[in-house]
Amino acid sequence: MPALRRPPGPKGHFLLGNLPELGTDILGLFASCARDYGDVAFLSLAGWPAYVLSAPKDIEQVLVTDHKNFIKHTFFWRHVRGIFGNGLLTSEGEFWLRQRRLAQPSFHRDRIAAYGDVMTRPLILNGALAKSGTSRSYWTDPTLPPAVSCAATRS
Repeated sequence: MPALRRPPGPKGHFLLGNLPELGTDILGLFASCARDYGDVAFLSLAGWPAYVLSAPKDIEQVLVTDHKNFIKHTFFWRHVRGIFGNGLLTSEGEFWLRQRRLAQPSFHRDRIAAYGDVMTRPLILNGALAKSGTSRSYWTDPTLPPAVSCAATRS
């Protein structure tokens, strides 16, 4: 039986592995892993192996379909819990299932569609402000976001 090969990934520091990149630009690291290495990339976190999954089908398999086969209670996750808290990403078992069921309604098709309106409304407002010639901006004027929120709840 041939030995399993690990997927490609960024080289990293000989001792710290990819921890420096993870600490300075986690999203950039994950984006470059997906771009440069494909759906699965290998990271070394100070000698601890880690995998970056970029394909939605793989993420669903790990987090939903086969979640019981992927144990999170390792040295890494015990320390990461301080950063991410004890939510879906870091929990397991019955607690994970309870958290997942609580969050699931937020991802219903109708709810996702409603989020689009809430997210585009500030862009539309900012465009209208720019066309009016005012120096106010949704992004920098602290009085505008509450007004937008109030307008959003009235429609």
